[in-house]
Amino acid sequence: LELGFMWTGNKSESRPLFLLCKEVLSNESLKPAHLQHHHETEHGKYVSKPTQFSENKLKELKETKGSDNAKAVEASYQMTQLIIWTGNPHTIGEELVLLAAKEMVSAMLGDEAGKQIGLILSNNTVRRRIDKMAQNVKEQLTEKVWKSHFYSLQIDETTDIANRSNFLSVVRYQYSGEVQEDCLFCKFLSPCPTGEAIFDVLSHFTREHDINWSKCVGITIDGARAITGQYTGVVTQVKAVAPLTTFIRCSIHREVLAAKMPDDQRMVLDKSVKIVNFIKARPLNSRLFAALCDKMDSDHSQLLHTEIHWLSRGKFLSHLLQLRDEVRIFFAHHFELTKLAYLANIFSYRNGLNLSVQRKAVTIFHVHDKKIDAMIKNFDLWIAQLDQSNYDSFPNLSYF
Repeated sequence: LELGFMWTGNKSESRPLFLLCKEVLSNESLKPAHLQHHHETEHGKYVSKPTQFSENKLKELKETKGSDNAKAVEASYQMTQLIIWTGNPHTIGEELVLLAAKEMVSAMLGDEAGKQIGLILSNNTVRRRIDKMAQNVKEQLTEKVWKSHFYSLQIDETTDIANRSNFLSVVRYQYSGEVQEDCLFCKFLSPCPTGEAIFDVLSHFTREHDINWSKCVGITIDGARAITGQYTGVVTQVKAVAPLTTFIRCSIHREVLAAKMPDDQRMVLDKSVKIVNFIKARPLNSRLFAALCDKMDSDHSQLLHTEIHWLSRGKFLSHLLQLRDEVRIFFAHHFELTKLAYLANIFSYRNGLNLSVQRKAVTIFHVHDKKIDAMIKNFDLWIAQLDQSNYDSFPNLSYF
């Protein structure tokens, strides 16, 4: 410190770091004569400074380093959040984001500024950041549920894109004078989940996070046998630990919103699905259809896939209707366009209803009084309009 230096690196190959200019010299420069020469030639005006001056500089360097490390960790978490939101693989942080950040900073602020970006965004680091953020969010949520005077659950078994069975639970609870809604957990289940297995997952989570069953005022369920079974169903086992809990059948299931379709409309829908599948399932047909659309200067060149629930096919039918001329030429035969136009409109309305009842803070009163009853009244209005050949409520159909 008398010469204004400290050592850095490991003990077997230490190198001197000058406290004033932050320059790191070679290992051979550790000789006192070399250090003295650098001190006098590069920073001569500080030669007469006491040792306390060097100690203060060392303290400032450590504080700056600690501050830089804290900022680097914060920036690493922020970049991890962006990677999560965009749905990209974790490796993009190290392979693209970090390199791009250094290039941009170097180009705009200089090479020295670019070298100061010392983030660690490796695949393992991003994964650890995600795990820590997820754990923090879970702890905050379970603490809010634990403090709430009451809570209710919605439970359902679902299948992901890998065909694995998942048990999903959504919780509503009281916090800051408001009723809030969050996803409580999503756990993997065995290939053939039973009511006991599903309840074990739910019970284990409540015990692990000290969530009191006596505060559970209601659970919304579907009609699956594992849920409603008389002896081993989830309902039966929950009543054993929380006898005051009420159970409500989910009122926004798609089958509740759907009415039986007339045979002629069902035929048009099935034919539409077959047409799109014929084009989409074969790469050659897809390329030929795209080339045809390009030749006709169409706004679209691809059809939407049909592997979705039938009530959610409003966009698929509307897209097919927009490409009706191209499809007609591609197949070289007439197609029931008026029925297709009607189906595109009616499915779009139903799809909109389906989405509107799945928002946060939607209760059974909103679903029945404001949504479904309003849609039923719309149906009555539309029937009366169609009887008078008024197609204003069906823009696709009115085109024909």
